[in-house]
Amino acid sequence: RAKTARSMAEFDDAVIAPMMGCTSSAHYYESASASNVLHAVRVPLLLVSAENDPIAPAAIAAAFVAEDACMHDPLCPLALVTTKQGGHSMVWPEGLWAERSWSCRLLSEWATALTSLKP
Repeated sequence: RAKTARSMAEFDDAVIAPMMGCTSSAHYYESASASNVLHAVRVPLLLVSAENDPIAPAAIAAAFVAEDACMHDPLCPLALVTTKQGGHSMVWPEGLWAERSWSCRLLSEWATALTSLKP
């Protein structure tokens, strides 16, 4: 089935789901989703999501953070940054062989800002 898969879901049904002990791609997606644990985060967490991510587009992350994770928590520790490009691995636009990663720079700036906050 893997060789004849015509979509990511078909490939995941044939290969990834069984490998992860799941009955289907839908079961795998549900069980592997970060949404299962983000509600338990109690420390600042930066989420970076790209609009052109073919696996988890920014709109899904934004909806989850706004509607599920932080809706009733004024002290929600989740911060979401969305970008137009980045794909799933967030290496765009520099590419895999870039000397510096923009997402690493973003994380560094965010961590620096957090450490400068006064308690």
